[in-house]
Amino acid sequence: MWAYGFMQGIALCREDWQSLYDDTQASAALRPIYFLGADELTKDEEKLTRTPAQREELAKQIPAGLAAIYRYWLPYRKAVHERMLAATYQRAHPKGAATIRAPAAAARSSRSAAALRRGCIDARANGAEDASFGQQETS
Repeated sequence: MWAYGFMQGIALCREDWQSLYDDTQASAALRPIYFLGADELTKDEEKLTRTPAQREELAKQIPAGLAAIYRYWLPYRKAVHERMLAATYQRAHPKGAATIRAPAAAARSSRSAAALRRGCIDARANGAEDASFGQQETS
């Protein structure tokens, strides 16, 4: 079933896979997947998949075939990655000091909020209407 799904995926964008089919070595790597997952096989190809032992032997070849297919497409993936990097805006200099100071400012504000919750800061100075905000009640 897996090989059938793989071949269906190739069929969805067959033009993109054409270069692999045109390469003799790379297409040989696809051979066991093709035999186990193709919709239609020739009579000669069907003879290679009749028995469970034949299909098992083909299935054992799939991991090596997938590795070869991965290696075949690697230069293409690298080229696409390089094109994407070239199209991405590259900063000439690091960001300004405001970005560097931001974590320190965030730390100060969180310390202030914690102090306010403890009642160490007069709530009125921070705009609260109730002066007892944050104060612990003593009974």
